Amino acid sequence: MTRDAFQREAEDVFRGVWFRNFESISKYVRRRIAASEAADDVVAEIFSVAWRRLEVLPTVPNELPWLYGVAHNVVLTHFRAQRRAFALVDRLEANSRPSHSSIPQISAKLLSALQGLSDIDRELFRLTIWEELSQHDAGVVVGLSTKAVERRLDRARQKIRELCIEDNRVALFTSSRMAFPYEAIPIERNH
Repeated sequence: MTRDAFQREAEDVFRGVWFRNFESISKYVRRRIAASEAADDVVAEIFSVAWRRLEVLPTVPNELPWLYGVAHNVVLTHFRAQRRAFALVDRLEANSRPSHSSIPQISAKLLSALQGLSDIDRELFRLTIWEELSQHDAGVVVGLSTKAVERRLDRARQKIRELCIEDNRVALFTSSRMAFPYEAIPIERNH
């Protein structure tokens, strides 16, 4: 038998395996894997294994149980890979988040004072202090001129100063400084 004849015969055998068993194997997988794209990939992998192992594939009465055995193993491999991927995502997320102890907690007094500002003033305060944007850039974000941002921030600082003045830890906000060190924000550190 020539190599081409052997290849054609193998393809014919595989085509028969495919047509006889595709529906049963596909149903088996879809009852176990809800995502249709993942199920399609698993079915394809099962028949890839059948193609690679065609020389040991049993004949017709035992062919389907053998394919179910392959399907069982491929489905388990799919779930293991999925668990590893989810675990990796969890580890990456955990490593990318700063620990709670390293994040300064803004005092309730400052948060309350911020709530007393208008939405735009509160956003300008956050943009210039916490995000360290210039007044010009903060103005671009909220659609105001640099001069309007300066006036609004001066008023916002004055209002926050008045609301927080009893707290000795609050630094006075000077109009000459648009940003101040984070240590000047009243904080309560978690230990």
